[in-house]
Order: sequence, then C-alpha cells, then structure tokens
Amino acid sequence: MNTDIMKRETFTAIVGQVKKSQEDFSTAIDILETAQKELGVVLGDYRSHILEHGISKEKCLYKIKGNAWGYLLHRSGVFEFCSIKQRDEINSQMEDEKNLPDFTLDNIQAWFESYAVNIDKLFEESIKEVFDWLKPWKYEEYKTNNREIIGRKVIKNWMFENIWKDRMSLVYRNDKYIQAMDNVFHLMDGKGVAKYPGNLVTAIKEACRENKRSCETEYFMVKWYKKGTMHMEFKRLDLLAKVNAKAGGLNLSADLFGNKEALMKTG
Repeated sequence: MNTDIMKRETFTAIVGQVKKSQEDFSTAIDILETAQKELGVVLGDYRSHILEHGISKEKCLYKIKGNAWGYLLHRSGVFEFCSIKQRDEINSQMEDEKNLPDFTLDNIQAWFESYAVNIDKLFEESIKEVFDWLKPWKYEEYKTNNREIIGRKVIKNWMFENIWKDRMSLVYRNDKYIQAMDNVFHLMDGKGVAKYPGNLVTAIKEACRENKRSCETEYFMVKWYKKGTMHMEFKRLDLLAKVNAKAGGLNLSADLFGNKEALMKTG
C-alpha cells in the first residue's frame, strides 16, 4: 500500500480539514434556515422558499464523512490488492454513510492498519478471483482452454459486441475483469497496478476505435472476433505459473504450454 497515507501527520491534517468543512457546512445551513424563516415573517411562508430544493444538514454531514473515507481509501492503494468482490463490498460500506464510523484519527488508523496486516490475504483472493475467471466456463470448452490450470492461451466468450457495421467494442461489464487480470500480472512483476495508458483495457479500446481486431501489451496478446470471443495469449509464462500456483490451481501433471517442465521450472 501507499505508505504516505499511513503517516499519522497526514491523517491529522485531513481530519482537521474535514472537521472544519463539516462545521462550515453546518453553520452555512443554519444561516440559510434562519434567513428563510426571517423572510417568511415578512413575505409569508410561500414566498420565503427561495431554494429550489431543501438542504438537509444531516445528509450533508453524512456525505462529507463518506467522501472523506472514500478519499483515504483510494489514496491508500488498498484497491490495488483487492478482488472485484472485495472492492464492491468496500464501496457498499462507503455508500452506507450513516453507519460509517466517525472520521476520527483513531478510527482511520485502526481501519487502515487492519488492511495493512491482511494485505497478502487480500492479494491472494484477488489472484484466485482472476484465476477462476480465466478458467473455462461451461460454454468455453475449447481445446485451448485447460480446466485444471490456466494455459498459455485462453479463449473467452461474450467479451466483445458488434456495435455498428462490424465495428467491435469490449462489453462494458468485462472492463473490470480485464483490469483485475492486468493488475495481478503487473503486481506480480513488482510494477504496481496497471494504469493508463499502458493498461490492457486502454489498448483494447484504442484498437477498437481504430477498427482493429487485435492488440498487444507487455503481458498479453489479444485477438477478438465478430462472434464476440476473445483469444488471449500470455507473454510472461513465469508470471502465469505463479498465478496458477498461488491460486491453488497448481497441477504439475497437466500439460501446461505443451511442456510439463515449463511450470516446474518457473513455479
């Protein structure tokens, strides 16, 4: 994770500013409500409603708290190691602003320390999720695909769609899976998460805009076809072997890459 966000002085500054903003918002809403009441004494209630929509002090303060927690979460780098499921769960917690803990120095420190302690487990779950996604589904029993471990080549169905005159596009819901896979390989290689413009999702989308049917990055070679299938080849077999091993899919009897010894040498 980003160690800068773990420094107590950073927490202190952020907590202080958020608290001040909450106080300023609260004061401003009190002033607006008082002004409206005073105007009502003169003009009547009907003509004193100047604001198009009412302002709830409680909702504003909850929103500030939720946004503050969300900011720290993204700054920390926690998401870089989390699976898609884990990110969805955390985002759901962040959206439940009423039940979020107060934005205090002690709560922040405790929250991030709990993730720092479990960061290896978080990443392992992310690898397992990518591994399960890459394994063939019921309707992906292609000869290239391997049920035991992820082989050098993988074919995935329903990844692309024809949007106009044979122009293809990556199906929107698949972005997160491509990005998750790309992150795992980048992190395995010690290079941090995959980011624009060098990530695979960007390469695919740029190729689609140019009406191409293939692209290549540091870790992957990808082709896609009119029926929506994606054919992908892994360029770094050493990293692929680590994914297989760490995800619990290690099976040295399987014919990986067409060569049993390949996995044994790189695992």
